[in-house]
Amino acid sequence: MKKILTIILINFVLTSCSEEWLNLNPYDSLSDEQAIQTVADAQTALNGVYMLARTSDFYGRNTIVCGDAGTPDVVLKEPNAGRFIPEYSWQNVVPGAGYFTTIYTRGYRAIDAVNRLIKKLGEIPISDADIDEASQILGEAYFLRALIHFEILKFYSHAYNYSTDGSHLGVVYMFEPTEENDHPRVTAKESFEFVIADAEQALASMKIDAPERPFSAGKMAVNAFLARVYLYRATVSGTADLDKAKEYAEKVITLGNYRIATKEEYKFTGTSSNYSSKMWQSSEGYSSESIFVFPFNSMETLGTTSIGAIYLDPNKGYGDLFPSNEFVALLADTTDVRNSIFYVYSDSKTYLRKFSGPPEISLSMNNINLFRISEMYLIAAESSARIGGAENETKALGYLNDIKVNRGLTSVSLSGQNLIDEILLERRKELCFEGHRLSDLKRLNLGVVRGHDSNNPGNQNYGISYPDYRFAYPIPRHEMDINKVIQQNPGY
Repeated sequence: MKKILTIILINFVLTSCSEEWLNLNPYDSLSDEQAIQTVADAQTALNGVYMLARTSDFYGRNTIVCGDAGTPDVVLKEPNAGRFIPEYSWQNVVPGAGYFTTIYTRGYRAIDAVNRLIKKLGEIPISDADIDEASQILGEAYFLRALIHFEILKFYSHAYNYSTDGSHLGVVYMFEPTEENDHPRVTAKESFEFVIADAEQALASMKIDAPERPFSAGKMAVNAFLARVYLYRATVSGTADLDKAKEYAEKVITLGNYRIATKEEYKFTGTSSNYSSKMWQSSEGYSSESIFVFPFNSMETLGTTSIGAIYLDPNKGYGDLFPSNEFVALLADTTDVRNSIFYVYSDSKTYLRKFSGPPEISLSMNNINLFRISEMYLIAAESSARIGGAENETKALGYLNDIKVNRGLTSVSLSGQNLIDEILLERRKELCFEGHRLSDLKRLNLGVVRGHDSNNPGNQNYGISYPDYRFAYPIPRHEMDINKVIQQNPGY
């Protein structure tokens, strides 16, 4: 990886959300030594890392869309202008092609920036008055390092249970800033351990449980992240990781100031051209569900490179990807408010408005809820059900029904595998198009089976069985060219 020599910070000032990281000082490509001399400088550098992470190359679009594009929930428009074709059709055999390559390059660029910040925080003088603020900044830096490494791990490595002991290739885990290019990959087991260690260090350093607005990370965001990490690792390690996933998810549920949005708050109302949702189009940029959000506002947006542009109709965006006929059918129950995320445009096709932003600004302000409380309920439910036993199944059923009732559905009474299956189905519906489905298929060792779809007659040709080497994306060509010790994923 070619490491950047400077922390790239944004060259303009945003006037809203002034107490959050959206309000940046006008630093411009300053070196570490120039940029970070005080705790205030360190905060500005941290703001820059947040900004790097939420560009369209990473959380602003590509990690979210790539997390769903290759699954049966999504179908590609024909003809298509070239967006997300390799990811959809599993033609990711060329190491230099595809939007997924930006996940790697942007991710490590942000990791290098955060490593430089961590290093400088250990070198600058910090007064007693600034010690808590510096500690919080350090905690957020460790959280971002763990989070971004984990995102790369999800795409460029196989699921943890691909090998019996996690000994298959993981990621290059970077602990220090460096100008050197040659860095080896560690195993998947070591990658997970390093992610967890960084997250635990974040918890130890942070002083804030949750910020007033969820536009930066506090301890609740780290707890939510650890719940997700342990769930993804849990499939081959008995109940130990399930216990941890349940523990961290329940911390957020019981200690955090969050609640599942009601069906009235969730529902989109209005026409295909003029609609609104209190949850998804909140004027505050977040809802009662929001644990950690990458925000956008009317002064700075991703515009046509946003998630919304990919899924909205051709008048509002590109309409390059549709919700598949199969997935739309999963939400056919008219009492389920989640079917309101779909709308039929004048071309008679069904589009997705989950990331549409406020109607008056359309696709430009689709704030990204990276962690929300509904996911924590589903992690607590799945973990409890898999651990088993009467008490845990009762808990799992309660968490599941909390989701179902708040989406307009009837409570169920299930146990055993039927309960687990219902939780997984509810997870698929609740977290749809938020970048989770591909990772779920991998960790559950499921293949991609696509059926005929009216929007793309060839849709059924683009599936793969599990295991398949393509479930781990190829290390990009430029990385293979300059990093002499890195190993390519098998099959490429």
